[in-house]
Amino acid sequence: MTGKIKDYDMPYIFAARKMIDEDPRIDFTITDLAQKVGLNECKLKYGFKVVFSKGIHQYRLSVRLQHAKNKLEETNLTIEEIAYKVGFKSRDGFSNAFKREFKKSPRYWRNELGDVA
Repeated sequence: MTGKIKDYDMPYIFAARKMIDEDPRIDFTITDLAQKVGLNECKLKYGFKVVFSKGIHQYRLSVRLQHAKNKLEETNLTIEEIAYKVGFKSRDGFSNAFKREFKKSPRYWRNELGDVA
């Protein structure tokens, strides 16, 4: 799909982002998300990428990792607890994604800030 995003599609694209922001733990498929906001999948995928500069799944991953970073800084939850609370199915998957995003492990991030793990 190429071309401009129609103004009347924008509320649906922002509604999809809001759903992800409200609970990034939910693994919506693009089909589910499109149905919930009332926009076809192609328009949603294209519009989301254009408006937010990330695909839907990449955006959700970024939101999860930001929530995790905040929890590392603000709580004494274990790294494994944080991983599950933000929607990861394993500690290893979480740690690998965190390192890719922030260039540091979750444990290093927490220790660098002076908190205990």
